[in-house]
Amino acid sequence: MAAEKRIAFTNFVDEVIGNKEGARTWIYDMVRVVPDLVKALTDAGISIWREFRDARQARRDEFLDQLEHLKWKPFADLART
Repeated sequence: MAAEKRIAFTNFVDEVIGNKEGARTWIYDMVRVVPDLVKALTDAGISIWREFRDARQARRDEFLDQLEHLKWKPFADLART
C-alpha cells in the first residue's frame, strides 16, 4: 500500500515537473530519493532498537543468574550437615 502511494506520488510529480524541458532540478531528484532514504532510516532504527533490546535482555539474564548464585541455601539443608 505504501509502495503504491509512493508510485502514485512520483508519477504525479513526474507529470507536474517532468513534462517541462530542463525543469528537472534537485527537487525532482530529492523526491525520487526520499522513499529509499526513509526506508533505510527505518531499517537502521529497527536494527538499533533490536540490538539494544537484545543487549538489555542479556544483561538482565546475567544479573538474574548472579542473584541465583547468591541465594542462601534453605535452613533445612544447612541443618542436615
